[in-house]
Amino acid sequence: MSRLHPQAQAFYEQAALQDKVSPVELGPVAARADATERALGLPPGPPVASVADFAVAAADGTQLPARRYEPAGARGAILWLHGGGWVLDGLELTDAMCRALANESGATVVSLDYRVAPEHRFPVALDDSHDALRWVAAQCADGEPLIVGGDSAGGNLAAVCALRARTGGPQILAQVLVYPVTDSDLATPSYLEYGEPELPMLSTAAMAWFFDCYARDPSDPPTPSSRRCARPTCPARRRRSSWWPKSTRCATTDCTTPSACATPASR
Repeated sequence: MSRLHPQAQAFYEQAALQDKVSPVELGPVAARADATERALGLPPGPPVASVADFAVAAADGTQLPARRYEPAGARGAILWLHGGGWVLDGLELTDAMCRALANESGATVVSLDYRVAPEHRFPVALDDSHDALRWVAAQCADGEPLIVGGDSAGGNLAAVCALRARTGGPQILAQVLVYPVTDSDLATPSYLEYGEPELPMLSTAAMAWFFDCYARDPSDPPTPSSRRCARPTCPARRRRSSWWPKSTRCATTDCTTPSACATPASR
């Protein structure tokens, strides 16, 4: 852990003191309840001029819960996709962060509670996210910027939405990827170094479980060293850099998969 930034090191040490049960042990339903309880225990985010819950209709008619954060004088919009391994859900997971993002960016932030696995496997979460991106785009006035972003699994969905938007729209200005999942290779040096089960952060075994819940190829044996997931879930494997939006921000603060996170930014 000597290479961690001091702030990340402090966070790591604090996490080590928490009595946290792995989502693998809890199972999807209990893991969601645990994540929501922890999120509700966090300090509240800053006040925003307008915050409202509503629903976005998916292409199949499903009403997807969403939350709109609109600062005074808002211009442009950001669709934010929460993390949680495509398994955890709930608008509370990123409420405080979305409040800060709206105030600091001056844009309307829409947080989407997309459908999650294993009840809804790939590509449901991706389709929900892209449907919501189209909806947010339709609300923007002509010339207003549209950005898609997310953290962890949400960063994965944001990246793949950006790829889809290159050919199917809508036009986006940028993608904001915060420690995104960009590949299914669980044998990278960072996984080997930081993915041990005794570490308090996300382990390799837990990440393998999340992948299995979401998008494991049925022909792939359930081993933690490699995942041949559906190719569209792995944006790092795109060969052409022209697929990526001109403006890409990739925060490599995740202590489990920094090498995977760094891939899009280098393209």
